[in-house]
Amino acid sequence: MFLLPFSTSFKYSFLQGIYIMSYDRPLFPIPLKLRYKGVFDFKGVYELVYRWYRNRQFRFHERRYKDKTYTPLGNEIEANVWGEKEVTEFYKYHVTVDYHLWEAKEIPVIIKGKKVKRMRARIDIRLDGKVVCDWQNRYDRSNPFQNVILNFLIKTVLKYELEVKHVDPLDKDLHNLEEQIKKHLKIESDASGVEGFY
Repeated sequence: MFLLPFSTSFKYSFLQGIYIMSYDRPLFPIPLKLRYKGVFDFKGVYELVYRWYRNRQFRFHERRYKDKTYTPLGNEIEANVWGEKEVTEFYKYHVTVDYHLWEAKEIPVIIKGKKVKRMRARIDIRLDGKVVCDWQNRYDRSNPFQNVILNFLIKTVLKYELEVKHVDPLDKDLHNLEEQIKKHLKIESDASGVEGFY
């Protein structure tokens, strides 16, 4: 057995270290960010994201919607939505979208001869996601032996399947959602795909 040469305290700390490991695989080191200032259709952006969740059969949840008076220039609005989807008995997708608006005020504008309401504000949108492994908790986290097995499965046996079949497609899908939001807000990006790169 590989643990025999080590001391009891080392074994305990080694197994404790495995026990606290997370079995979620985040898609990005930091969330994707979009920032915009101007007049835009916030309701349209919100519906676009909602449709994205529904078309991919995610269960949609609205965690928070807070609208508070911030300055005489407008309100501060915070909205957090998330969705989850069980892909297999072992993998589950979890995607969050956070909106934060400052100096938000609805104003009337004329588009194609019709008077409609649009939002004038500064907006910050963050997209994030992760692939949750063993979402049904079939492996007992309090059992050190089962933790070692689960860790070996995820890091070695299922690594290719996790990265290629689940992480990469969801990553591309979220980047696609980012592009749809940019198009809706009429944000232009340069050839590198990253704003202000040059």
